[in-house]
Amino acid sequence: MSSLACSGPQKATTRTTSVNPLFEGWYADPEVRFFENRFWIFPTYSAKYNAQVYFDAFSSTDLVNWKKHSHILDTTAVKWAKRAMWA
Repeated sequence: MSSLACSGPQKATTRTTSVNPLFEGWYADPEVRFFENRFWIFPTYSAKYNAQVYFDAFSSTDLVNWKKHSHILDTTAVKWAKRAMWA
């Protein structure tokens, strides 16, 4: 373990092949679209009924490396929605 503590910071790496799942977290029912040279995934965030109050999105130019866009829509923007939002 001491060698890990002395190894210094690790550089972020870019993946060269896809993995499954594509990104961490509990998501279901993904919808995929291609827009402005990017692939976009719009999934349902899976949580308990009262905690499922927003949507995240993910984008990629290569279908391998994904960027998370947190809380792109939530119940504050949809006044009639109180909880349990799903795609």
